[in-house]
Amino acid sequence: MNLKRFIALSLIALYSSATLAISSGIRSNKDNECAIWLCLPTGFATDGCSSAHSAYISRITDVNHHGTRKYTDLPDFKYCEEKDPNNLQSTVNIPKSEMSYVTYYEIKMPAYNTATRWKWIYKEESNRQYGCDKVENNRCYKRLYQVVAAVSTTPARTFQSSTPTHKYKTINIGERFYTEKTAPYSSVSEVRVDGKTVGERYYR
Repeated sequence: MNLKRFIALSLIALYSSATLAISSGIRSNKDNECAIWLCLPTGFATDGCSSAHSAYISRITDVNHHGTRKYTDLPDFKYCEEKDPNNLQSTVNIPKSEMSYVTYYEIKMPAYNTATRWKWIYKEESNRQYGCDKVENNRCYKRLYQVVAAVSTTPARTFQSSTPTHKYKTINIGERFYTEKTAPYSSVSEVRVDGKTVGERYYR
């Protein structure tokens, strides 16, 4: 890949959605880290992207003693920009482009149930001293608890979010209580040029 030529042809302004407290600078090897911009849209599958992939993994896994990340997914492109000694941008009059990247969480919310009807569970009571909640065939019954008799199901869906944790509650017919669960998610990064996604989303 000709990374320097790519940089020379672009006048870049970077807008990153990553947390500002995380450094956007170069972590170690400049060429490898700048190559992330080219390799991430291909899923690091292009020849010569193995070093860029290693640099990317190092950036997203480098944490301090508090467990907080030190670096953004990609370095600020200003660290990768190099001026073309022959002023190629002006010579060929190539339009200026804006490159950016975004990171987010893809939430895979499963289908979940909401109770729409409940029913009482009864126990026969031989002692009628305290009254009966229900009488059938001259038998006395007392209420014990309610269970779900019918549910409404919300279909599964996938959506994007800035936070990974999305809890939901579900219940099945015959159950007494809702169960709280956490929807599974994937971390996603993507590179954009002039606001449009380049290549594919990268899941990690």
